[in-house]
Amino acid sequence: MTTWLIGGGIIILLFIVQTQLGAFSGDEAKAWEWLSPNLFPTLTLVLGVTQLTKPGSAHVSKRRPPLFLPSLLTSILFLAALILSILLQPFTNKKPIEALYQANVWLGPLQGFVSSTLGVFFAREIPKGASNY
Repeated sequence: MTTWLIGGGIIILLFIVQTQLGAFSGDEAKAWEWLSPNLFPTLTLVLGVTQLTKPGSAHVSKRRPPLFLPSLLTSILFLAALILSILLQPFTNKKPIEALYQANVWLGPLQGFVSSTLGVFFAREIPKGASNY
């Protein structure tokens, strides 16, 4: 959850700064329409699921440790790709909004992959009292 709070927070602040500095040349609404489906579905999924699976809740005991690392690494990879897509758009020869939308070519598949790893991580719990294999 910490990864998503920090990464998501950085991305939102970066977008606020770019919006206020006029980086999107009158396409501010389109830029935020681009950001919303790229960030908020997975961010809210992680926040919601972690609220359901807080230590001590009836739903949680132990998670399978091997699932943590792939979930963390795919999350970091996706958030880094999203941040780079935002930071690099001023250096292209395209309009800022065009550069952002071009990034969907790699962000879409990455988001699907990270959502899958997070879904498996959060869904696969070991019932209380069961062995850890």
